[in-house]
Amino acid sequence: MIENELVNILSSVPIHIWNDIIKQEPEWIYFKDLNDLYRINAFALIVLTAGLNAYRIRGNAEKTYFPEIAKHLNNLKHRDDYFAIKRTFLNFYKKELAYKSKIKRLNKFYDSELAKYLWNIDDINEISKNFKDIWYKLSKTMNSKPRQKTIVFAMKCLGISLIMNGIYEFDFDDIPIPVDSRIKSFVKNLGIDFKNDEDIIAFFDIVLKSLKQNIPNLTMIHLDSLLWQIGKLDKENMRIYFANLNLEDIGNRFVNILSA
Repeated sequence: MIENELVNILSSVPIHIWNDIIKQEPEWIYFKDLNDLYRINAFALIVLTAGLNAYRIRGNAEKTYFPEIAKHLNNLKHRDDYFAIKRTFLNFYKKELAYKSKIKRLNKFYDSELAKYLWNIDDINEISKNFKDIWYKLSKTMNSKPRQKTIVFAMKCLGISLIMNGIYEFDFDDIPIPVDSRIKSFVKNLGIDFKNDEDIIAFFDIVLKSLKQNIPNLTMIHLDSLLWQIGKLDKENMRIYFANLNLEDIGNRFVNILSA
Protein backbone atom coordinates (compact mmCIF):
# COMPACT_ATOMS: atom_id res chain seq x y z
CA MET A 1 0.00 0.00 0.00
CA ILE A 2 1.20 3.50 -0.81
CA GLU A 3 0.99 4.70 2.80
CA ASN A 4 3.34 1.89 3.84
CA GLU A 5 5.85 2.91 1.17
CA LEU A 6 5.60 6.53 2.27
CA VAL A 7 6.13 5.60 5.92
CA ASN A 8 9.03 3.32 5.04
CA ILE A 9 10.82 6.16 3.23
CA LEU A 10 10.10 8.94 5.72
CA SER A 11 11.03 6.77 8.71
CA SER A 12 14.63 7.16 7.58
CA VAL A 13 14.56 10.94 8.09
CA PRO A 14 16.18 11.75 11.47
CA ILE A 15 14.34 14.06 13.85
CA HIS A 16 16.96 16.83 13.57
CA ILE A 17 16.28 17.00 9.82
CA TRP A 18 12.54 17.13 10.47
CA ASN A 19 13.21 20.06 12.80
CA ASP A 20 15.29 21.74 10.08
CA ILE A 21 12.37 21.30 7.66
CA ILE A 22 10.13 23.34 9.98
CA LYS A 23 12.72 26.12 9.86
CA GLN A 24 12.14 26.36 6.10
CA GLU A 25 8.49 27.26 6.53
CA PRO A 26 7.65 30.87 5.54
CA GLU A 27 6.15 31.61 8.96
CA TRP A 28 9.52 30.66 10.49
CA ILE A 29 11.72 32.41 7.92
CA TYR A 30 9.87 35.72 7.95
CA PHE A 31 8.76 35.84 11.58
CA LYS A 32 11.97 34.69 13.28
CA ASP A 33 13.28 38.27 13.59
CA LEU A 34 10.01 39.38 15.18
CA ASN A 35 10.65 36.82 17.91
CA ASP A 36 13.42 39.08 19.22
CA LEU A 37 11.33 42.24 18.99
CA TYR A 38 8.15 41.18 20.81
CA ARG A 39 7.37 39.64 24.18
CA ILE A 40 7.16 35.89 23.75
CA ASN A 41 3.40 35.67 24.33
CA ALA A 42 2.79 38.67 22.04
CA PHE A 43 4.84 36.89 19.40
CA ALA A 44 2.76 33.72 19.84
CA LEU A 45 -0.42 35.75 19.41
CA ILE A 46 0.97 37.39 16.25
CA VAL A 47 1.93 34.10 14.61
CA LEU A 48 -1.44 32.53 15.46
CA THR A 49 -3.27 35.58 14.05
CA ALA A 50 -1.39 35.35 10.77
CA GLY A 51 -2.26 31.66 10.48
CA LEU A 52 -5.91 32.29 11.23
CA ASN A 53 -6.35 34.48 8.15
CA ALA A 54 -3.98 32.69 5.79
CA TYR A 55 -6.56 31.87 3.14
CA ARG A 56 -7.34 33.35 -0.29
CA ILE A 57 -3.91 34.97 -0.23
CA ARG A 58 -3.01 37.59 -2.81
CA GLY A 59 -0.03 35.78 -4.32
CA ASN A 60 2.13 33.19 -2.57
CA ALA A 61 2.41 32.78 1.19
CA GLU A 62 6.19 32.96 1.01
CA LYS A 63 6.24 36.08 -1.19
CA THR A 64 3.30 38.35 -0.45
CA TYR A 65 1.73 37.21 2.82
CA PHE A 66 4.14 36.33 5.62
CA PRO A 67 6.97 38.68 4.52
CA GLU A 68 4.56 41.62 4.15
CA ILE A 69 2.98 41.05 7.57
CA ALA A 70 6.47 40.77 9.06
CA LYS A 71 7.50 44.05 7.43
CA HIS A 72 4.49 45.87 8.93
CA LEU A 73 5.13 44.45 12.39
CA ASN A 74 8.85 45.09 12.19
CA ASN A 75 8.13 48.77 11.58
CA LEU A 76 5.62 49.04 14.44
CA LYS A 77 6.95 51.32 17.19
CA HIS A 78 4.44 50.43 19.93
CA ARG A 79 5.18 46.73 20.13
CA ASP A 80 3.71 46.28 23.58
CA ASP A 81 0.36 47.75 22.58
CA TYR A 82 -2.35 45.13 21.96
CA PHE A 83 -4.48 47.46 19.88
CA ALA A 84 -1.54 48.77 17.86
CA ILE A 85 -0.79 45.21 16.80
CA LYS A 86 -4.45 44.69 15.95
CA ARG A 87 -4.49 47.89 13.84
CA THR A 88 -1.36 46.72 12.03
CA PHE A 89 -3.13 43.53 10.98
CA LEU A 90 -6.27 45.49 10.06
CA ASN A 91 -4.30 47.82 7.79
CA PHE A 92 -2.66 44.85 6.10
CA TYR A 93 -5.90 42.93 5.56
CA LYS A 94 -7.66 45.96 4.04
CA LYS A 95 -5.53 45.36 0.94
CA GLU A 96 -6.01 41.60 0.88
CA LEU A 97 -8.44 39.40 -1.02
CA ALA A 98 -11.63 38.66 0.92
CA TYR A 99 -10.71 41.64 3.11
CA LYS A 100 -14.18 42.07 4.61
CA SER A 101 -14.19 38.48 5.84
CA LYS A 102 -10.62 38.72 7.15
CA ILE A 103 -11.29 41.96 9.01
CA LYS A 104 -14.40 40.44 10.56
CA ARG A 105 -12.44 37.39 11.67
CA LEU A 106 -9.64 39.54 13.04
CA ASN A 107 -12.05 41.66 15.09
CA LYS A 108 -13.82 38.57 16.40
CA PHE A 109 -10.56 37.03 17.50
CA TYR A 110 -9.02 40.14 19.08
CA ASP A 111 -12.25 40.89 20.92
CA SER A 112 -12.25 37.38 22.39
CA GLU A 113 -11.23 36.21 25.84
CA LEU A 114 -8.83 33.75 24.20
CA ALA A 115 -6.77 36.45 22.47
CA LYS A 116 -6.63 38.52 25.66
CA TYR A 117 -5.64 35.44 27.64
CA LEU A 118 -2.74 34.76 25.27
CA TRP A 119 -1.68 38.41 25.47
CA ASN A 120 -1.70 38.55 29.26
CA ILE A 121 -0.09 35.28 30.30
CA ASP A 122 3.18 35.57 32.20
CA ASP A 123 4.65 32.16 31.40
CA ILE A 124 4.81 30.93 27.79
CA ASN A 125 4.80 27.36 29.11
CA GLU A 126 1.16 27.94 29.98
CA ILE A 127 0.46 27.86 26.23
CA SER A 128 2.26 24.55 25.82
CA LYS A 129 0.48 23.02 28.82
CA ASN A 130 -2.95 24.14 27.57
CA PHE A 131 -2.31 23.69 23.87
CA LYS A 132 -5.17 21.30 23.16
CA ASP A 133 -7.57 23.41 25.23
CA ILE A 134 -6.53 26.49 23.21
CA TRP A 135 -7.36 24.57 20.04
CA TYR A 136 -10.93 23.95 21.16
CA LYS A 137 -11.32 27.50 22.48
CA LEU A 138 -10.10 28.92 19.17
CA SER A 139 -12.62 26.78 17.32
CA LYS A 140 -15.42 27.98 19.57
CA THR A 141 -14.29 31.61 19.35
CA MET A 142 -14.32 31.55 15.55
CA ASN A 143 -17.54 29.50 15.32
CA SER A 144 -15.67 26.90 13.29
CA LYS A 145 -15.15 23.18 13.60
CA PRO A 146 -11.89 22.18 15.32
CA ARG A 147 -10.73 20.34 12.17
CA GLN A 148 -11.47 23.28 9.86
CA LYS A 149 -8.41 24.22 7.79
CA THR A 150 -7.88 27.76 9.07
CA ILE A 151 -8.20 26.59 12.68
CA VAL A 152 -5.68 23.76 12.39
CA PHE A 153 -3.26 25.93 10.41
CA ALA A 154 -3.48 28.62 13.08
CA MET A 155 -2.62 25.97 15.66
CA LYS A 156 0.31 24.83 13.53
CA CYS A 157 1.54 28.44 13.51
CA LEU A 158 1.11 28.67 17.27
CA GLY A 159 3.10 25.46 17.64
CA ILE A 160 5.88 26.85 15.45
CA SER A 161 6.04 29.96 17.65
CA LEU A 162 6.69 27.67 20.64
CA ILE A 163 9.31 25.64 18.76
CA MET A 164 11.10 28.87 17.82
CA ASN A 165 11.52 29.43 21.54
CA GLY A 166 12.83 25.96 22.25
CA ILE A 167 9.52 24.52 23.48
CA TYR A 168 8.71 21.13 21.94
CA GLU A 169 6.62 19.60 24.71
CA PHE A 170 3.04 20.37 23.70
CA ASP A 171 0.21 18.10 22.67
CA PHE A 172 -0.41 18.26 18.93
CA ASP A 173 -2.04 14.81 18.81
CA ASP A 174 -5.44 14.74 17.08
CA ILE A 175 -4.87 18.08 15.36
CA PRO A 176 -5.10 17.14 11.67
CA ILE A 177 -3.16 18.24 8.64
CA PRO A 178 -4.48 21.48 7.08
CA VAL A 179 -5.56 20.37 3.62
CA ASP A 180 -4.71 23.05 1.08
CA SER A 181 -3.88 23.06 -2.63
CA ARG A 182 -0.30 21.87 -2.05
CA ILE A 183 -1.40 18.89 0.03
CA LYS A 184 -4.02 18.03 -2.59
CA SER A 185 -1.40 18.30 -5.32
CA PHE A 186 0.88 15.94 -3.41
CA VAL A 187 -1.74 13.24 -2.88
CA LYS A 188 -2.72 13.52 -6.54
CA ASN A 189 0.91 12.75 -7.40
CA LEU A 190 0.69 9.70 -5.16
CA GLY A 191 -2.00 8.44 -7.52
CA ILE A 192 -4.72 8.18 -4.88
CA ASP A 193 -8.23 9.38 -5.65
CA PHE A 194 -9.57 10.77 -2.37
CA LYS A 195 -13.25 11.66 -2.24
CA ASN A 196 -12.91 14.63 0.13
CA ASP A 197 -10.62 16.44 2.56
CA GLU A 198 -11.57 14.15 5.43
CA ASP A 199 -10.22 11.18 3.49
CA ILE A 200 -6.93 13.03 3.02
CA ILE A 201 -6.84 13.89 6.72
CA ALA A 202 -7.51 10.26 7.66
CA PHE A 203 -4.74 9.09 5.31
CA PHE A 204 -2.10 11.35 6.87
CA ASP A 205 -3.32 10.52 10.38
CA ILE A 206 -2.45 6.90 9.60
CA VAL A 207 0.89 7.89 8.08
CA LEU A 208 1.83 10.01 11.10
CA LYS A 209 0.84 7.35 13.64
CA SER A 210 3.03 4.84 11.82
CA LEU A 211 5.94 7.29 11.62
CA LYS A 212 5.70 8.01 15.35
CA GLN A 213 6.43 4.37 16.11
CA ASN A 214 10.00 5.03 14.93
CA ILE A 215 10.16 8.80 15.56
CA PRO A 216 8.12 9.44 18.75
CA ASN A 217 8.69 13.20 18.78
CA LEU A 218 7.29 13.69 15.29
CA THR A 219 4.11 15.79 14.99
CA MET A 220 1.76 16.81 12.21
CA ILE A 221 3.66 20.12 12.17
CA HIS A 222 6.72 18.26 10.85
CA LEU A 223 4.78 16.23 8.30
CA ASP A 224 2.73 19.15 7.01
CA SER A 225 5.84 21.33 6.72
CA LEU A 226 7.53 18.76 4.48
CA LEU A 227 4.48 18.09 2.31
CA TRP A 228 3.68 21.80 1.93
CA GLN A 229 7.22 22.52 0.77
CA ILE A 230 7.34 19.71 -1.80
CA GLY A 231 3.64 19.53 -2.67
CA LYS A 232 3.88 21.20 -6.08
CA LEU A 233 7.48 20.40 -6.99
CA ASP A 234 8.24 18.38 -10.10
CA LYS A 235 10.43 15.31 -9.73
CA GLU A 236 13.70 17.04 -10.53
CA ASN A 237 13.13 19.86 -8.06
CA MET A 238 12.01 17.34 -5.48
CA ARG A 239 15.34 15.55 -5.86
CA ILE A 240 17.11 18.88 -5.41
CA TYR A 241 15.03 19.62 -2.30
CA PHE A 242 16.06 16.38 -0.59
CA ALA A 243 19.66 16.73 -1.80
CA ASN A 244 19.82 20.09 -0.02
CA LEU A 245 18.90 18.22 3.16
CA ASN A 246 21.67 15.68 2.46
CA LEU A 247 18.99 13.07 1.82
CA GLU A 248 19.72 12.21 -1.82
CA ASP A 249 18.79 8.54 -1.48
CA ILE A 250 15.52 9.36 0.24
CA GLY A 251 14.77 11.90 -2.47
CA ASN A 252 15.26 9.27 -5.18
CA ARG A 253 13.10 6.77 -3.32
CA PHE A 254 10.47 9.43 -2.74
CA VAL A 255 10.29 10.39 -6.40
CA ASN A 256 9.93 6.75 -7.41
CA ILE A 257 6.61 6.35 -5.56
CA LEU A 258 5.04 9.33 -7.31
CA SER A 259 2.80 8.75 -10.31
CA ALA A 260 3.37 12.19 -11.88
